[in-house]
Amino acid sequence: MAGVARREGNRMNDGDLEQKRRELVLFVGRVNDPAWRAQMQWLRDACELVCCATVAAAEKWLMDTRRFPGTVVFGQPRRDFFDASGIQRVAQLLPMTRLVSLEGSWCEGSARSGQPYQGLQRWYWHQFQPRMAHLLGPGSLSSGNRTETEHERAIEASRQSLPRGSGLLGIAARSRVTYESIDQACRLAGYKTNWLRPGTVDIPTGLRAIVVDTKEISDAERLLEQLPGKSSDIPRIVLANFPRLADVKKLSIDGRTRVLAKPFRLHDLLWLLAECIDDGEVARAA
Repeated sequence: MAGVARREGNRMNDGDLEQKRRELVLFVGRVNDPAWRAQMQWLRDACELVCCATVAAAEKWLMDTRRFPGTVVFGQPRRDFFDASGIQRVAQLLPMTRLVSLEGSWCEGSARSGQPYQGLQRWYWHQFQPRMAHLLGPGSLSSGNRTETEHERAIEASRQSLPRGSGLLGIAARSRVTYESIDQACRLAGYKTNWLRPGTVDIPTGLRAIVVDTKEISDAERLLEQLPGKSSDIPRIVLANFPRLADVKKLSIDGRTRVLAKPFRLHDLLWLLAECIDDGEVARAA
C-alpha cells in the first residue's frame, strides 16, 4: 500500500547477524519491477532493507522512525519516474546518506539527452549488484558526497581492493587480443586462464567458470553453442554490449549464466565472477 513502509525479510541466520552489522538501505519505488526482481532478492540478503512505494511514504517512514539509512535507492523504470522535488526533499532529510538511482532500460541515454536528477549515483539494472556490493562491502571508501562526478567516482572505485579468486577459468573469445585483455584482468585477481577458441573440441578439466566475450548477445549464444556439451554445467559470464532484459532472461534461464554489460569496471567483472563460482559450487554440493 502507498504510504506504508514494508520491512523486507532476509535469509541470514542469527550467527551471521552477530558477525556483521547490516547496513540499513531504503528502497523507494516498485519492488517487483521485472528489470530488478533478482537484484531486489540479492539486496534482501545483503542488508537490512526497508521498502516504500512512493517518495511520500519514504518521507513519512523517515520522520516516524527517525532512522538514518546509509543508502537510499530510487528504482526508476523510466525517465523522470520520480518528481525531482520529491528526491530533493529526501536528500534534505538525509544530508549524509548516499543516493542511488537504479535505472531500467527506458532510462538509457538520459544522462546525454534528458535532465537527470543531480547528486545521485546512476546505475542500470545490469550494473546494480556489483556496484551496490562495493558500497556495502567492508572498507568501502564511498561517502554521501553528492558533488562528485562519475569520473571521480570511478577513480574512487579503482582504489577498492579487487575481489580475489583462484583456479582455472575458460575465456571464449574470437580473437587473441580480446582473450589476452581478459586474461590479464583475471590474473590480477589470482586466476589462471585458458583460451577457448571458437570450435574448441576439448574443455580443460577443472574449469571453475567460463567468461564469454562478444559484441552482441546473439553472438554469445553462437559461441556457447560451439563449446563442447560437457561445458554446459560450468558457470558462465557473458560480456556484451547493451543487453536487453529479454536477452538476459533468455540466457540466464539455466541458472548458471550471468550477463555483464560493456563497458564494465574491472571490479564489476571480478565480483560477479566470484559470485558466479560460489553459486555454482553451492548448487553442485546440493
